[in-house]
Amino acid sequence: MEPEKTSITLWGPPSSGKSWLVAAFARRVYLLSRKFESVEKFGFTLIDLQTNKPVDVVKPPNIKATAEPRVQRFRFVRKGLGKDLRSQISSHSHIIELIDHPGAAVTGIDRSANQTMAEEQRKEQQETLARNQAYARSQLIRAECIIIMLDRAEKTEAEIQISDYLKALSELRGILNEEQKQRYIVGCLTKADKRGLGADLIQTSDVEALVTRRFGDSSGEHILNILKDLRGDGYNVMLSAVSSLGYINSNPDALNWDTTNGTIQEVDKWEPINVEQPFLGFFQHIEKKRIEQATKHSGLFYQAYRGAIHSARQTLHVSYPELVEEAKSISNPGRRAVSTFYETGVQLPELEESHRSADGTIPTFGQQ
Repeated sequence: MEPEKTSITLWGPPSSGKSWLVAAFARRVYLLSRKFESVEKFGFTLIDLQTNKPVDVVKPPNIKATAEPRVQRFRFVRKGLGKDLRSQISSHSHIIELIDHPGAAVTGIDRSANQTMAEEQRKEQQETLARNQAYARSQLIRAECIIIMLDRAEKTEAEIQISDYLKALSELRGILNEEQKQRYIVGCLTKADKRGLGADLIQTSDVEALVTRRFGDSSGEHILNILKDLRGDGYNVMLSAVSSLGYINSNPDALNWDTTNGTIQEVDKWEPINVEQPFLGFFQHIEKKRIEQATKHSGLFYQAYRGAIHSARQTLHVSYPELVEEAKSISNPGRRAVSTFYETGVQLPELEESHRSADGTIPTFGQQ
């Protein structure tokens, strides 16, 4: 049975790390698979549906600014390597449609307006921007899963003013409320390695505090309040802080980034931090719904025991936060080019089967 498609829309200004987040997620899936295969527990893979091959995870692609809307389609698979019921219930496949829009299209902030260019060229650029903005708006309205990049590209040519960023974020809420539907939203604090948050990124789960440190007390609170307003609108909202580049040997003082040429310094030590959280957070919600649906559609014999069956299935389902936490205790296996499971690109048959925290804070990955 083919799984339903999950559309994930990336929202953020130019150079906020959207494309890097996708590349780093593929790398992180590979690293998690190597760890769990070494203890014969789970295999993970990410298939590029255009080529029907595993995504290249050895080194990051040559990432340039997104000029036109880009849609990438993947199949993510988590396969239990054991024969027990826990492994079977926790085996799932997801078809992902990742929609990466040009930053100006989703935020409405056009830096080219201040550039000198011929009138004909400016007109053509404005027409392209208008077309991309209309498309981005339509995709945001229909989106169920959205990653909001909490970054305004400081110290780059793409840097935007905090006032413009806050305005764009407020307008995003208005766009989403044009159509009330169930949505899963992740506020993703990107580039934590380059913003001096390295040690805290590794050691703390208080992402709200990182947001206020990153943007300052006033602007940080403004951002958090918008995210909390989205929760108040009835959406599932989560916070995450990530580094798509990571550090050398997990040392927060050793950036794995070459500022002279804009590339990773040591590719073999490329270990992104927390980049899986937004994606696995979506999968966690979806798989819980699948288990609930599977229980509802059980045969007549099981109807009388629906509550108990549903509870048992939910208990047996291995959550993604649980897996990621367990991965920290598994030593890195010996290095090899590509893991066995990742090579095979196994495609599994699909199993038939309150976003609000108690204290008013925005939940993080481990609090789902």
